[in-house]
Amino acid sequence: MLLSTIGAKTGLRRELPLGYATDGDSLIVIASNYGGPGHPAWYRNLIANPTVDVLAGRHSDTYTAVEITDPAERAAAWDRALDVYSGYGDYEVRASHRTIPVIRLVR
Repeated sequence: MLLSTIGAKTGLRRELPLGYATDGDSLIVIASNYGGPGHPAWYRNLIANPTVDVLAGRHSDTYTAVEITDPAERAAAWDRALDVYSGYGDYEVRASHRTIPVIRLVR
């Protein structure tokens, strides 16, 4: 997908390519930052400005970002993401010092 956010500090529109998984009408994105020490900038943008635009074929639309905090729901969403890209498992190992945020994009 091409995810468009509003910068948390700048207020400027930011666009980035991002992998995603589907879950019904919602999309799941993982703020892994490749297992790095901190969350990616786009995650901070979503927290500050949760309304985003997605360009992804039939999934293209405006969404609201919601971090998944319920453990069972997060585990199910994480598994969906792993089905799409198994590398998230490696990122989780590298990021053992932090919990990687799992975000649901809801239409």
